Amino acid sequence: MHGQPRRPKKPEDGAAAVAKAAKLRDLQAQVLHNHHTSTYTEEALGLSFKLLEINPEAYTAWNYRKLALRHNLKEPEAIKSVVDDELRVVEAALRANLKSYGAWYHRKWLLNQKLTPVDSKREFGLLDKLLKLDARNFHTTAGSLQNLWGCQKRMSLSTQWLRSVTTSVITWHGIIAVYFCPIC
Repeated sequence: MHGQPRRPKKPEDGAAAVAKAAKLRDLQAQVLHNHHTSTYTEEALGLSFKLLEINPEAYTAWNYRKLALRHNLKEPEAIKSVVDDELRVVEAALRANLKSYGAWYHRKWLLNQKLTPVDSKREFGLLDKLLKLDARNFHTTAGSLQNLWGCQKRMSLSTQWLRSVTTSVITWHGIIAVYFCPIC
C-alpha cells in the first residue's frame, strides 16, 4: 500500500512461499472440480472461501460463488444469512488484499442484487475502516458510495472523509460525482 516500506525478504520466506503455492494449487484444483460438477455444498463453499482468503484475485472462485449463491437461494428464509455469509467472505478477502478487484466487484454484484436491505451503518463502518487503511483506494469511495447510497448521503460521507484525509483525490472525485449526478 501507499507510504509503507517493503520488508526485506528472509530465507525462510522462500520455504513458506513454496508451501503456500502448493496449498493454493490444491485449493484451485478442488474449486475448479466443484465448479465443473456444479457442487454447491457447504464444504465446497468452504474450499472456495479458503482459496479467496489466500488469493482474493481468483476470479473463477468469485464466479463459482455467484453460481452457488443463485443455486442456494431456493429457500426465502435463508436469503439474509446467505447474503451475510457472502459479505463476510468478501470482507475476509479484502483483509488479505485491500485492492482486490475481484472482491470489490463481487461485493458490488452482491449488493446490486438487492436481495436484502443494505445495513448502512455496517457498510459505512466497513468503508470508513478501509479508507483509513488506504485513503487513496478508489474502490472504497467511488464505486461503493455510488452503489449504496443516494447523492445526499454520498455527499455527507465524502465530506466527512475529506475532513479526516484532505489528500484523497478519490474522495474529491466522489464529491464531484455528486454535483454532476444526473439523478440528484
